[in-house]
Amino acid sequence: MHKIHTAIRYSEFSLTLHAQQLMTTRHIPVSDIRETILSAEAEIIEDYPRDPRGPSCLIYGKASARALHVHISYPPEIVIITAYEPDPTKWEADYKTRK
Repeated sequence: MHKIHTAIRYSEFSLTLHAQQLMTTRHIPVSDIRETILSAEAEIIEDYPRDPRGPSCLIYGKASARALHVHISYPPEIVIITAYEPDPTKWEADYKTRK
């Protein structure tokens, strides 16, 4: 997480077109992505070492008291793949465990 935090803190990351489109539709500004990943609650809740886009993970955190999930690639190139508010029908109440 240290390298991810550093990249986010210094804006050394990019967003996929998919992420940009969905973030706009879902009203999730880049500032909320930063806040989510840098929040005290932030943690990797799923790891995807065989993701076709390259190794990545799903991070849980909060921005403005709202729970968010951010799918992000691992260093050396940090890419935000998507971000969304977890659906309570698919996630337990802690938003960290799939139902």
